[in-house]
Amino acid sequence: MRMNRSSLSLLITSLAILLLIGGCTSKDSSMMISITYETPAPVEGGSTITTSKLGTVHLGPPLLKASFVDDEEVVFTELSLPHFEDYFLCLSPQMFLQSEKKSSKSSGMSMEDYLESMSSEFLQSGRSIYLLIDCEGRRVAHRLKISQRDDPTGLFIQYSSPYRTTNPRRSQVEFLKLLEASDEPVKEIPIWYSESNQTLYGGALVFQPTLTSSTGFFNRAKETANERPDKNEDGLSAGQIYSDRWFCKETIAAWKDSSGDWVGERAYLWPSAPGLHIDMGKTEVIDELKADLTSFESFRYDISWNRISFTKKGISSTGGTL
Repeated sequence: MRMNRSSLSLLITSLAILLLIGGCTSKDSSMMISITYETPAPVEGGSTITTSKLGTVHLGPPLLKASFVDDEEVVFTELSLPHFEDYFLCLSPQMFLQSEKKSSKSSGMSMEDYLESMSSEFLQSGRSIYLLIDCEGRRVAHRLKISQRDDPTGLFIQYSSPYRTTNPRRSQVEFLKLLEASDEPVKEIPIWYSESNQTLYGGALVFQPTLTSSTGFFNRAKETANERPDKNEDGLSAGQIYSDRWFCKETIAAWKDSSGDWVGERAYLWPSAPGLHIDMGKTEVIDELKADLTSFESFRYDISWNRISFTKKGISSTGGTL
């Protein structure tokens, strides 16, 4: 069939408009990830799910929850620690914290709410939890078992600034006790990234690492050689993450800037890798999770799956987009 010039011109113009509109259309996908627990009956704020594998399960209100919108990255990480050859899945704070989100449309938790939830009896080692993922109008659910792993030879550092904007010049860091301005004596520590001249107040030295192995969100620090063997809570002995003594300690990370002045920020010390440690003893558990994640076509290229190994000598990592 032949077209006259006016018809051909109209067709070309229409195609150009469609291409222009298509090129300007922004991605509008979202994913919600939450962690909850099983209840014997429906409860306020909870939900009920039914799947062919899990049957019908009543769930409590989410303890951890975050939404990921547009090109927000969702990171799943397999970790191994010194003295342990097997890997475990670590659902890190990076996944749930608002401070770690790139997109203003995404939502997450404050550090205070996150720590409160992490201390819940339902998130203790040995308990079963439910990982819920809502995306593309459907929900998938996975029952996972918490298996917290300790790290007897070091600590993990979580800085308050997102890992993407961490000061590359930070070196020879000292971790000081966090105090109030009215306490005596105190050391005034200006926040390094603050534009409003905010100040933190530090006290005695809590911890000073000799060597740090870092990749992305995770920063593992070896303890100094002269640490006391009888370290108490203030000395931060690296025992079980959910021991009766401590599971996270808020401190001030302080260091000297290029001018020789002390600067710093809030930081958190963990006895092991921060986050929920998930048992990977049954490989089908992880295979099924990966299969569900890759089934979300609108979001699959924003989901990363990394494998990180911390050893006595350093660190190695592999991975990328699922």
